[in-house]
Amino acid sequence: MPTPEPLPSLVSPDDLASYPGAPFTQGEIDNASATVRSWAGWHIAPERNETVTVETEGGRRAIMLETLHLSAVTAVRDVTHAGHTAVLTDLPTHPTARFRAGILSRRSGWPCGAVEITFTHGHATCPAELRAVIAEVIRGDRRLGELRSRTLGDRSESWRDHLTTSSQSTVQTFRILRSR
Repeated sequence: MPTPEPLPSLVSPDDLASYPGAPFTQGEIDNASATVRSWAGWHIAPERNETVTVETEGGRRAIMLETLHLSAVTAVRDVTHAGHTAVLTDLPTHPTARFRAGILSRRSGWPCGAVEITFTHGHATCPAELRAVIAEVIRGDRRLGELRSRTLGDRSESWRDHLTTSSQSTVQTFRILRSR
């Protein structure tokens, strides 16, 4: 299987120029983008084509792709029983909330074994609400580089978790909450 191309950063320094703490370097943005993607469990943006192989138990149980913004399924192949030439039809293509969340079902059910799925997913650009989160991650990383904690008398504070409640909530809306 070919190695996937590295993902571009979610935003550029110009995209974050108006946020507190700017200017941000491309390196800081690259690190923050990787952190946000790791928390979310998928690449988020930009839109890209991907092919994955999924093990199925057969039947009508749904297949869950690692995305929350599915736009198209272009091919599904049964790779267990007939190699890469057995293209399955009756593909889910309707833009329901389940489909956009990467949850695929087939009326005729899935074959038991490995299924290869080619699909398009991700937002065209970084969603606006994540830009503030990326800037906040960078500011927190800068604080971590300077000082991790401090103690004065019986009080202490640390900056290990540096996202506000609002930013944590935003990240949760882009996070895949499925068991692996």
